[in-house]
Amino acid sequence: MRFPPLRVYSLANYCNMRFHSSLRHRSSAFLAKQLDFDGCHKWLLHMDREVSIFSVIAGWGLSALVCVALLADAGINLFAPQMLATDMAASGFPPELATTLGLIILVCVVLYAIPATAALGAVMITVFLGGAISIHFRLGEIFSPPQLICLMLGVLAWGGLYLRDARIRNIIPIRL
Repeated sequence: MRFPPLRVYSLANYCNMRFHSSLRHRSSAFLAKQLDFDGCHKWLLHMDREVSIFSVIAGWGLSALVCVALLADAGINLFAPQMLATDMAASGFPPELATTLGLIILVCVVLYAIPATAALGAVMITVFLGGAISIHFRLGEIFSPPQLICLMLGVLAWGGLYLRDARIRNIIPIRL
């Protein structure tokens, strides 16, 4: 599967528009090479790398796992908040906030599942899970199962997004 190349408005384009008005018709990669940005022109030329089908399937699988886990949590918060009343009271939250937390989780999952807003959804999931980890830390539950599950879900969310989206791979180029 090949994604269309992304238009990159980089430092080279900025320098082109700002200082080299006669070269405005040139590409970003050409300008980066001419302006001697070390390695920048290579990065700009590889913005449309291919993503293997295995990577995309594995990424969607990890993302589906995260979505199912968070949807189960949102479902409990929305439809059975009385099950969470004692845990929420122990953590210092009024049990009435369970519905609000369920809606927040639901919005995060929906944004994460839509490819166009997946990065925003991943950031929101990370923020939500980070808050859950800090609450357990405040309660003295260091390295407790809920903390480890939240950490694992955050890693899986970004791992799934990394595997299924070439734009994230271009932002965070991990070479093994």
